[in-house]
Amino acid sequence: MFNFNGTIVSKINDAEPELVHTLKNSFSIFETLRYQNNKILFWDYHYFRMIASLRRFRFNIPKHFTFGFFENEINKLIEIEGKTTCCFLFEFQFFSDTRTTFFLINLLPSELLKVNDSKYLIDLYKENLITSGNFSNFSVTNTGLRRIAIKYAEENGLNDVILINEHKNIVETSFGTIYLVQDNKILTPSLDCGCQDFAMRGSFNNWLKKEETSFHLLEIILSPFEIQKSNEFFVLSIENGIQIITNYRKTSYNKEKSKLLFEKFIESNI
Repeated sequence: MFNFNGTIVSKINDAEPELVHTLKNSFSIFETLRYQNNKILFWDYHYFRMIASLRRFRFNIPKHFTFGFFENEINKLIEIEGKTTCCFLFEFQFFSDTRTTFFLINLLPSELLKVNDSKYLIDLYKENLITSGNFSNFSVTNTGLRRIAIKYAEENGLNDVILINEHKNIVETSFGTIYLVQDNKILTPSLDCGCQDFAMRGSFNNWLKKEETSFHLLEIILSPFEIQKSNEFFVLSIENGIQIITNYRKTSYNKEKSKLLFEKFIESNI
């Protein structure tokens, strides 16, 4: 089920021909949201990230593209599909011709956010590098590179790979934001490293700074050597929740602190 510029359609071909043509032939910006427990999670972060992306890539932004407008457009899909499941992912896509900006919202059923701690094979990806700086904070910037990295992981029997920038510092994985636990510190790559400024990353980081926990968050430049110096290692994403890494090369990690921290974060935000 799709919301195509305000019109609900079951197939792309049911939409207006002009919109279908634009979708197929135009540059686009995308964002993935989650609906769970009768609310859009981290909606503030998502909305402002989408608008910031449109501005940065010089899209014309209609005046009606407000916070409440998109919330209503999401609810149109929820009213139709809400009886079958309580948890969705919404894939927003914005595309434009020279005059007008259109949007497409695709609704996908999903599982609840959860802790994943099964065996997860991950390694460094060195064949292509992310360019550091804030332009790489937007998801659309390095889409092709990430697809190549995912294919590399598949071909080498890995679940995921760790992306690095031109300075050989950690950026993120193909699927989410990296966090390293070292005693009472939690380390994550700063935005200057070129990582995507995910809504879930921003929400989790702000929660850590405000919540009275025993951890101190550091958003800093991280060398790959920091991974093997850590006690725990996890990856956070809106699609999958938390993926706890138990082994990386010859290093084994604990998972207790990461698991409890994520559960407390979800409880506070849902």
